[in-house]
Amino acid sequence: MADALTVEIAGGGIAGLTLAALLARRGWRATVHERDSAIREVGSGLVIHNSSAVVFEELGILEHIVDGATRFTRSRLIDGHGELVTDKQLDAVSRMYNPLRSAVINAVHEAAQQAGVEVLTGSHVLRAEADGRLLLSDGSERRADLVVGADGFHSQIRDGLPIPVSKRTLATGCTRTVIPRGAYDAENAFTEIWSGTNRLGICPVSETQTYVYFGCEQANQRASATRPVDAAYWAETYPFLPREFIDRLDQGSAIRHLYPYVRCQRWSHGRVALLGDALHALPPTLGQGVGLSVSNARALVEELEGADHRAIPEALRGWERSARPLTDLTQDWSMRYERLSSRWPGNESARSWMLKHLPRKRLNQRLGAIDQRAERWAPARRSVSVPQEG
Repeated sequence: MADALTVEIAGGGIAGLTLAALLARRGWRATVHERDSAIREVGSGLVIHNSSAVVFEELGILEHIVDGATRFTRSRLIDGHGELVTDKQLDAVSRMYNPLRSAVINAVHEAAQQAGVEVLTGSHVLRAEADGRLLLSDGSERRADLVVGADGFHSQIRDGLPIPVSKRTLATGCTRTVIPRGAYDAENAFTEIWSGTNRLGICPVSETQTYVYFGCEQANQRASATRPVDAAYWAETYPFLPREFIDRLDQGSAIRHLYPYVRCQRWSHGRVALLGDALHALPPTLGQGVGLSVSNARALVEELEGADHRAIPEALRGWERSARPLTDLTQDWSMRYERLSSRWPGNESARSWMLKHLPRKRLNQRLGAIDQRAERWAPARRSVSVPQEG
């Protein structure tokens, strides 16, 4: 019997652990290196679209992830005057769940361990070589058939490879917090409110909590405040919001990040591949950062099916050829949406009119293309128990 193929993955985030679990279930020996002392995610909400839900179903963890979480029944956009701009009922392919990030990372970590993945915390990776060597800070090296850099926006694996990359942070960013749920956000709806260069997201995560995010220019000190959130500023920006909602805005612990962007000229070098934010970081304006990472991990596994040691570099090139067009499209639309929501040069009424009169069918097809792709991995989707309205 042939020896099992091996993969060494730098980065114990959602993308790296998902790939490790998928490969281990197919007989690979997988090791994940996480430089922190434990596997963890910063606590806030995380929208799960069909693009990642299908893969989590395959791993048998979707029900665990969404247990007690919200499944959105509609997605709506409101302008700065409080007027409804778009209102979309969500179907099976457009399904959206909103668990806490901690629920997702804990579930994929458990799935990886159950599949036999070796997870090494406190393991600091320095760089990877094209021949499949992973070099660690303690002077040791690991050899594998495949090495994957899933080590985030500041990826040391990527930056040590001879791959040209466009990498930057934008002048806009997002503040995230989880607050008590109340009357204004009682409906299981994904709501965004735009006003000028500000973007407010209201996303219930459970019966008792709501995930709220504030997108704005970093230079706007009141809008970007986190200690605490400047509730008075948001009351001034959105005067139609009820007081009971405004009074809850500073009741959570807020964190803030600038929007990232990474685009690599190539996705691999020899036996080394990139994945997740190390490969294609994008503004979270479409909520598809995790979906893109997880579904691209699944696409990589599909390309590696049946490959032997010699065929892996070509399989990586084939993966890029098949998955890159949709990845670039998703990045491009996330940037367009970021400009539209955060850097709109015109007046509020003109933007609202344009959004109302866009050809919705074509736009939804483009924005939902990554969710449609995932359907090929779910020929017989199981029903998933989720909270219902009322």
